Amino acid sequence: MLNDIRALTPRIRELAPGIAATGTIPAALHSRLARTGVFRLAAPRWAGGVEADPLVTAGVLEELGWADGSVGWSVMVGAVAGLALGFLPQGVTAELLDDPGLAMAVAPEPAGRAIAVPGGFLVSGHWTVSGGAEHATWLSAGCLIGGVPGAGFGLGGGGEVRQMLLPVAAVTFHHGEPHAGLRGAGAREFDVAGLFVPHTHSYALTDQPSDPGWLYTFPTRSLFAFGVAAVALGIARAAIDDVAERVRDTALGRDFAGVAVARATSLRDGGFAYLMSEMAAEGSDAVRRARLRLAIASAAQNAARAVDLVHDAAGKAELDLGDTLDRRLADVHAAARHEMVSDDVVAAAGAVLAGDDHAAGAL
Repeated sequence: MLNDIRALTPRIRELAPGIAATGTIPAALHSRLARTGVFRLAAPRWAGGVEADPLVTAGVLEELGWADGSVGWSVMVGAVAGLALGFLPQGVTAELLDDPGLAMAVAPEPAGRAIAVPGGFLVSGHWTVSGGAEHATWLSAGCLIGGVPGAGFGLGGGGEVRQMLLPVAAVTFHHGEPHAGLRGAGAREFDVAGLFVPHTHSYALTDQPSDPGWLYTFPTRSLFAFGVAAVALGIARAAIDDVAERVRDTALGRDFAGVAVARATSLRDGGFAYLMSEMAAEGSDAVRRARLRLAIASAAQNAARAVDLVHDAAGKAELDLGDTLDRRLADVHAAARHEMVSDDVVAAAGAVLAGDDHAAGAL
């Protein structure tokens, strides 16, 4: 799969300016990505998914982030969303994976309400999905069964939180406000009113997977956060490569531009190495999870700082990189601002490491 992705990267890079300008990934490119199997990376192996080790997934997403941040982000959302298929009845999962064009996107915040009726739920709500919506075939939307929509993962809102699998043809999309970065990632707002969803097309991440493989023992939020960091690291590598190439071309390697490339490389690669080290560590308790989330957040923040360094140096050295480096700067900061790698996560991880096990609920 990684070889297939690398074969696509020249075309992705060629299309990247247009993707940012139009806010959409061309359908032909999305189809080629789907044929590589990237949207099945987290889907259960027993049903034809890849159920890849997170380190394998990270390698794919980092490469796509290097090719283009928006493409990497869109694929990341779709790849991680495939995890949902392991929580559905086996017949439903097999039917969905039988579609070679299957692509999912997820809106985990419980911004909708589901009313239990015979055989399923009547679902209404308005959600935001951070990427992958434009070419998705199914959307996973968070709902409260009772309680108050939008109260936040059931905390203070009451009711059970479940994800509802909605066919794209049944929802109404809204473009919303344009994003400063990751403009082509397919972020959308959408809503439904009174849509019937069979119980077989709903799930909670606290459910028992239908046939649990190893991946389904990995903390779900950590997996999504890991994807965020992988894309950010790929964007940073691309920005460093852009400036390093111009430094070589303009013989600036001995002054501040070359120093910025070196320091940015140290930041980016240091964050990557720390993340890989924590991923390889054993254990599954609160401290282990806190250390992993801290490494994930640190990697994303290091990626953003690395791009800051080379972007600033390129400006001072008057290196002509068009708008490419500006786009990478906006993209990496959009990724690093995501709630999955935010300072709130770092604070919760720090609290756990200081002995407060109750803070683990935020991780």
